[in-house]
Amino acid sequence: IPDEARFVNRLRDMLALEDGDTLWLAGGTPRRWLESKDGIRVNNLVTYFGPVSYTMRAGSKSGLIEADVQIPTRNSAHTVWLVVRTPSAHIRSVTINGSAWTKIDAAHEAIELPPDQGPLKIQVRY
Repeated sequence: IPDEARFVNRLRDMLALEDGDTLWLAGGTPRRWLESKDGIRVNNLVTYFGPVSYTMRAGSKSGLIEADVQIPTRNSAHTVWLVVRTPSAHIRSVTINGSAWTKIDAAHEAIELPPDQGPLKIQVRY
């Protein structure tokens, strides 16, 4: 594989990584990307499970990250994780579509997303 293709594959894996029947979103992104005003934006990235789109950015309030996720629908992943590398390296609480959410892996700074195929509005407090 040429060097350019390796680079593209590594970048893609940072943003969406298929691991068997699990999909990891933003698993390899640097913490500083969330600290920028633009955050992270992925539009229709092709995965085995289907195209995925998401945005993550610093919220309007300190200690808040906001994300919008559209989970792929072509082939359902058994589990979809969203990795949120907060500035503090801790996730205090999560809401998804306005409801409290507790499926959090604090050690990996990851949130297990619900299997709902609709758009997800996520707020992460740290």
